[in-house]
Amino acid sequence: MTSPGGTYPFRIFHSLLLFLALFSVGALSQARCSKDNLCKSGCCSKDGFCGTTDAYCGDGCQSTCDFKPACDAENPCQDGSCCNQAGFCGFGPDYCASDICIGNCGAKSECDPGFGGQWANATDCPLNACCSDTGYCGITQEFCGDRKFNKPSCDKNYPVNRVVGYYEGGAATRSCNQFSPDDIRADVYTHINFAHAFIDPATFRIIPAFKDDINTYHELASVKRRNPGLETFISVGGWQFGEGPTNEVFSQMVASEKNHRAFITSLVSFLTTYDFDGVDIDWRYPTAPQKGGSSDDMKNFVAFAKNLQAALKTNGLRDGFSLTVPAVYSYLQYFDLKQLSDHVSWFNVLAFDLHGAFRTPDSWINNHLNAHTNLTEIADAVDLIWRSGVPSAKVVMGLAFYSRTFTASSNKCVSKGCPFDSAGEPQGMRCSEEIGLVSNADIDRMLSPYAPKPRLDKKAAVQVFRNQDQWITYEDKTTLQIKVEFSRSQCMGGVMVWAVSQDTKNGTYSHALQSAIGSVNQAQTPARPSNGTKSLGKRDEDDIDFEKIPIDSCRWTNCGGECPSGWDPVRRSEDGKEAQKIWEDSGCTNRQVRTFCCPPGDTPRCVWSDWNKGKYQSSCRGGSIQVGSSNIACNSGSQLACCETVTESGTVIDSMRIWDKCRWEGEEPLCGQANESGEPCYDMEDGRHVRLAKAWWGSGSTQCRRATFYYSPLEQDLCCEPEEEED
Repeated sequence: MTSPGGTYPFRIFHSLLLFLALFSVGALSQARCSKDNLCKSGCCSKDGFCGTTDAYCGDGCQSTCDFKPACDAENPCQDGSCCNQAGFCGFGPDYCASDICIGNCGAKSECDPGFGGQWANATDCPLNACCSDTGYCGITQEFCGDRKFNKPSCDKNYPVNRVVGYYEGGAATRSCNQFSPDDIRADVYTHINFAHAFIDPATFRIIPAFKDDINTYHELASVKRRNPGLETFISVGGWQFGEGPTNEVFSQMVASEKNHRAFITSLVSFLTTYDFDGVDIDWRYPTAPQKGGSSDDMKNFVAFAKNLQAALKTNGLRDGFSLTVPAVYSYLQYFDLKQLSDHVSWFNVLAFDLHGAFRTPDSWINNHLNAHTNLTEIADAVDLIWRSGVPSAKVVMGLAFYSRTFTASSNKCVSKGCPFDSAGEPQGMRCSEEIGLVSNADIDRMLSPYAPKPRLDKKAAVQVFRNQDQWITYEDKTTLQIKVEFSRSQCMGGVMVWAVSQDTKNGTYSHALQSAIGSVNQAQTPARPSNGTKSLGKRDEDDIDFEKIPIDSCRWTNCGGECPSGWDPVRRSEDGKEAQKIWEDSGCTNRQVRTFCCPPGDTPRCVWSDWNKGKYQSSCRGGSIQVGSSNIACNSGSQLACCETVTESGTVIDSMRIWDKCRWEGEEPLCGQANESGEPCYDMEDGRHVRLAKAWWGSGSTQCRRATFYYSPLEQDLCCEPEEEED
């Protein structure tokens, strides 16, 4: 019989093991708890300890007994991390080890705070960001603690060398608040970026986003000629291009040297044709898988930037090259800023849209009211750029001439941090076609003497306007001054605005920006050669070779030009229209037109194709041929200028021989399809299989496009009979 003295030590040891086993699974570190001393997390057991298992939350539980774990075997962690037996989410061996993990056990942290390489995707964070104790990357105190880094510092007199303004391509023709290039306060800006051009998904050539943009290019060039210190860039891409069916185009374009060449070759021609001084690449989401990105985008983008810089250096004065970059870590991490900075003139930092009535992983506060241009968050994003070693002179900080608006969840809580339900309401006065966005021009009208007075949030550097449950933040003279002073204090290369076309007609906010900046030194660049519109209105490196056209052929004048001496303008032959000249205005500005002229001799009979309430006839009738096109008074498509090639007696008109031998291939709008596959001019009748030329807008205003992508113009071929061999 075993004595009590012999079994007592064993009983103590067994009880201790049982307690440790219970404590190790589901136990929490809080010392003791009770009915009144609640657990910070978990349940308070009958013995006064905090934990998450049935031993704590079951029989005898004293308080917080309804605690639910963050995860279990059936409910994985929402952030994709590992779930341990205690029902907590995280990374590293305490959560992901095989003997303790019950869900998503292969998950790895962003960075390694000391877990060991097997538990993390990378040792360090991109852009030299800080790795938190839990394995996440960031730059706030939560991630970095008291760690410091060097960043530039300058005084309030540091010069602002660049003031970049984006101009929206459709601003001149929108339904309200029309804003033409002539409305730009050109003396305020050093650079104007036209937003945007697109990239053809099939050929990777740069293309106008919309047909009417061509005319606006010329209007912007005219503004530049009146302001010789102003430079203009074409901005390629943008938010819209990064969404939907085109979200993979940038990634595909930068993926190969062949695609680089296709884009760069077309870009160099585009800059010269439309008198731009440089290019702004606005690719928002490289690498981001939800935005069509690839894991190779980061290195491919650097290779592309290097090739583009090299090509532009050989392009004379048209060598400007900027990149847009986001101001949120989740997207900025995919830019190799240090290497890119070796090839670009500067970065345009998109320091806006930080918050809005849209779902975003980039905000820690999600659906809570916050300014989309909050300076405290902008400062954090700029810190990331400094951590990457980018020269401060190559950083241009974004400013917004528009607001993101919100409808608060309750009238009783309409201030920063309060929840919101949706975007702001239109209130019958907003011109924007996007819900939750209002231009400064509209804000200016809202701020009537009878409206609630806005309040300055100096820390965020925004004006706050509240009207019942509506919450709007915006920039004015005071906040622009604060943000400009911040950019000076960081030795930045300048500021930029999205968008000058969101300003009032009289330039209220551009003038406010000018007041904040003071005078700027526009670069006194030598005048570029003027690019006159060629006779048939083609503006590309593949324009018609006019030396191949007989000198006595009928032809179109340049914009605003007169017929050559001794030649006559061709007049319309329709009844009652005989006094009217055949003219059209594609590619012309300032009300100029191009006139169809013929040399002395027989003159062709010409008409405009039938027109009826905006509808058009797609081909010429009765043996006449197409010599031009116009979209004047057409709701869609184009009218055709149709001319006969023989006299009424049947004699061939010599000056129309070249027109008789050649035809523009296809009919609008799918007239460029042959260029997408197969040989050019292959399907043309009457042996017209020789391509003399190809052009974006055909004989004038014709727009050819790909059937599957509306905003993708195609070039139209001018197909001719082969030359007869001489004996």
